[in-house]
Amino acid sequence: MRAFMVVLSAVLMLLVAGVCVGGEEVEEASALKVGQMAPAFGGTWVTTDGKTPQLTGRVYLVDFWFEQCTACVAGMPAVKDLGSKYESKGLVVIGPSTDNEVRVKKFRQMRGFDYPMLAKANESVKNWQIKFFPALFLVDKTGKIIWKGEEKNAELVLLIEAALAK
Repeated sequence: MRAFMVVLSAVLMLLVAGVCVGGEEVEEASALKVGQMAPAFGGTWVTTDGKTPQLTGRVYLVDFWFEQCTACVAGMPAVKDLGSKYESKGLVVIGPSTDNEVRVKKFRQMRGFDYPMLAKANESVKNWQIKFFPALFLVDKTGKIIWKGEEKNAELVLLIEAALAK
């Protein structure tokens, strides 16, 4: 049993480390394709006001994460900054996590993240076909995925601006 746990831990560490090996992308973080409709969310919402965020008719950025994922946590300030910069123009940032509600609440408070998060989001991970973390998606006002990736980049920023302008 111990050997199994060691192997499982090693595999998880490789997954958490990122999706690149030797500078070449191994596989995309999700099997979903740009142009598909965004799947449903499942889990427990953790928000500042206790309400479920309104996503219908909104542009939203989804950042799948969990606390032990160092790449996830390292990228979250950039995601938060995008939310802060474009919130007044209508962007909603949400952070589905596989962690439980207590852990997500504590993490949000300790790190100063105020955007809506989803705890126990295993159903969302399944619906969004997540293979690796972090996994980010930009969804337009019609509910269609218009970008996916593992980290913030210039293309994402341009697509956020274009989607919000429509």
